[in-house]
Amino acid sequence: MSHSLLFQLPRRSLRSATVALHILAAIVMSIAGSSTAKAQIFTTIYDFCSLANCADGYGPYTAGLVQGTDGNFYGVTYYGGASTANSAGTVFQITSTGMLTTLYSFCTVSGSNCPDGANPVGLVKGTGGTLYGVTSAFGPSGSGFSSSGMLFSVSSGSVEILAGFCDTGTAAICAYGGPFPPDGGTEPLAPPILGSDGNLYGTTATGGNPYVQGVIYEYDITGGNFSWIDLPCSPADCGLSEGGAYTMPDGSNPHAPLVLGSDGNFYGTMQDGTESGATAYGTVFKLAPGGGITNLYSFCNCATADSPNGDGASSLGALVEGTDGNFYGVTAGIVGPLGPGYNAGTVFKITPSGTLTTLHNFCSEGGCADGAYPIGGMILATDGNFYGTTQDGGAHGQGTVFQITPAGTLTTVYSLGTQSTDGVYPLAPLVQGTDGAFYSTTYEGGPGNHGTVFKLVVFPVAGLSPLSVSFPTTAINTTSPAQAVTLTNTTTGSLEVSSVTITGGEGGDFSQNNTCSTPLTQMQSCTINLTYSPTSLGSTSATLTITDNNNGTAGSIQTVALSGTGFNPVVNWPGPIIAPRPPTVPEPFPVVNPPAVPMASLTSSTINFPPQVIGMGSGAVSLKLSNTGKVALAISSIAVSGDFAQTNNCGAGIAAGGVCMMNVTFKPTVTGARQGSLTITDNTNGVAGSAQRVALSGTGIQSPVIVPLPIVFPPPAPPDPDQDHVGP
Repeated sequence: MSHSLLFQLPRRSLRSATVALHILAAIVMSIAGSSTAKAQIFTTIYDFCSLANCADGYGPYTAGLVQGTDGNFYGVTYYGGASTANSAGTVFQITSTGMLTTLYSFCTVSGSNCPDGANPVGLVKGTGGTLYGVTSAFGPSGSGFSSSGMLFSVSSGSVEILAGFCDTGTAAICAYGGPFPPDGGTEPLAPPILGSDGNLYGTTATGGNPYVQGVIYEYDITGGNFSWIDLPCSPADCGLSEGGAYTMPDGSNPHAPLVLGSDGNFYGTMQDGTESGATAYGTVFKLAPGGGITNLYSFCNCATADSPNGDGASSLGALVEGTDGNFYGVTAGIVGPLGPGYNAGTVFKITPSGTLTTLHNFCSEGGCADGAYPIGGMILATDGNFYGTTQDGGAHGQGTVFQITPAGTLTTVYSLGTQSTDGVYPLAPLVQGTDGAFYSTTYEGGPGNHGTVFKLVVFPVAGLSPLSVSFPTTAINTTSPAQAVTLTNTTTGSLEVSSVTITGGEGGDFSQNNTCSTPLTQMQSCTINLTYSPTSLGSTSATLTITDNNNGTAGSIQTVALSGTGFNPVVNWPGPIIAPRPPTVPEPFPVVNPPAVPMASLTSSTINFPPQVIGMGSGAVSLKLSNTGKVALAISSIAVSGDFAQTNNCGAGIAAGGVCMMNVTFKPTVTGARQGSLTITDNTNGVAGSAQRVALSGTGIQSPVIVPLPIVFPPPAPPDPDQDHVGP
C-alpha cells in the first residue's frame, strides 16, 4: 500500500462522507456548549509558506517537533524550501514564541534526482545536542541501484548529509560515507531513535529482498556504517516479506519510530499485517538488541476478549512506555464507509508479553466529537496522563488534541477549527516543552492552507469549597469541632500547592492541618481541616491562604474567610450558704437571674450571589438582624467591603425583641471570583465592639455576545502536491 494514499484517504475521501455528522455536531455543541472545554490557551505561533515561493517550507509531516538542548524546537517540512523547482522540504528551528529559521532546504545539492534527499519526515535527539533525521525520497543514484531516502544530522544550526538509503542487487557505493549493503531498505517514513549503545535504530517502509516490504536498520554513527537486522519470514530472508508465496508473521510496512523499552528491548508497530485475511491489519512487535523479533500482537479490526468493541487497525504512531511498564499506542483505523463497524481508530495498551486492551474507540461520540484517525502517536506528560492528536473529527471536523488516562478515560482538550487562525488536520504527535506547554504542527490550515506550528498551554484550575467558614460560638480556651475545606483541581494539568497558612486578624485562634502535600491531577482533591480555639471574648476573624499554581501562575493565591465568636461561660451559683431552718418551715432557695444583655442574631452568615455582568448591579438580597436579648442592642456601625453595597433601617440600635432589615447588592468591577464582607459592630452579649460578619461572594462575567450559528460547508480538498511537488 502506498504510504501517501494512506494519509490522503482519511483526510479527503472520508471528509465528504463525514461532513454531515460534523455539521450536526457543530450545531449541537454551539447550542449546548462543549462538555470538553478546559482551561487552556491554543495559539498558532507560525504559518508556513509565509515567505515568497514557500521558501520557509510547508506541509510538516508525521514526526512533529523535538526540543533541543538550547530550548528551541526543531522540525521538518515535507514540501517547500529554497529549491522552488522541486519543493523538497526543509529543516527548521523555531522558538517558543514563533520565530522560525530555515536551517536547510533539500534538493539544493547539484546533481540529478536530489542527491541530498527530498521530503524529510522527522528528527530525533542524539547525544551532545545533535539531532538526526531522514528524508523519505531521493538521494545518490548511479549504475545498478537507485536511492530512496537520506540520513542527515543537525548540529549547531548546520545540516550534514550522512548516508543514503538505496535498493540494489550489488554491493555498490550508495552512501556519502562508505559502501552500502545490497538489498537495503528504502523510503524511511519515521526518524530513527538512539539506542543505549549510541547507534541509531530505525525502520524503512519498503525495500529489502524481493517481495519484502520494509526492514529494520542500525547505523553506527562513529563508523558511518549501516547494517540490517534480519526478521524471520517464510521462506527465510531478511526484511518483511509480502506476496502470494510468502507469509509475514511479523507484519510489514513499518511507518512508526521504534521505542527503547526499560527492559532493553526495542518495541514497534507495523502498518500492515501478516498477509491477507483476518490478521492483515498490522502488528506490535518486540526486537531484541542485535536481532530476534517477536510478534506480540496481530490486529484484526475485530472484537476480542480484551477489546470487545474492536482492536483497531494500522498503527502508524510510535508506542510510548507508561510508568507501569506497559506500552501505549494508537491505531489509525481503516478507510471504509460510515455505518456499523466503522473504525476511526483506537487507543490501546499492550503488555511486554503481548496482552492488548483497547482503552478507547474513536468516533464513539456523536459526530466524532471525540476525534478520528490518530496518526502521530501519544506522549506521556508530566501529569501522568497521555496526550495525542487526531487528524479528523472534533467539534469542527478538523482534528483534536486529546488526553487519556492510563485507565482509559479520554478528554478532548481542544478541537482544531475553534479559532479562525487554527491550523487543521494534525498528523504529528505533541511534544511537551520544558515550560510545560505542548507544541506540535498541523499538515494543513493557516492563511494559505500550508500548515502551522501551534502551542497549547493547559492550566490547572483550583476549586475551593466553601469560600468562607463560620465557627459556632465557642467558649474561650476550648477547641471547636473541625470544619473542612476541599481544594480540587477541576481541569487538566498538575495543581501544585506550595503552602497553606492562616494569616490576618486573630490568626492565632485558628489552626489547620491538610493533605495537600502532593500535586493534584485532574479532578483530584485534598482536604484542609480547620479548628477554632478563641483566647478572648467577642468576634474574631482570620484568612486561610492557599498558594499554588492555579491557572498556570506560580504563586497564585486563593483565600477562605474564617470567623468565630468566643464567650466566657457564666455559672449561676445559689448564693451564700444559709443555715437550714427546722423542716417544719421549708424555705425555697433564692432565684438568681442571669444579667440582662442584648443578643444579636443574623438570618445567615454567608451570601453567594449568582454570576453578574461587570458594571451591572444585582438584585438585593435581604438579611434580618434580630435582638433576642432583654435590653436594647446598640449598633455603632454597619460596613461592607469589596464589590458589594448595602442599605438598612437599623439606625443606632434595636429594642429588646426587635428586628431590622439590611439589603445587600453585588456590582462586580472585574471578571472572576469576587469576595467581601458585611460587618455589624454592636454590643452583643454586653461586650462593646462585638462584630457580626457575613461573608459575601460572587463572580464577575463579561457581557455575553450572541453569535448566530455558522453555516458550515465542507472544506475544499487540499491542493494536490503531485502537480508541482517532488515526493509522495
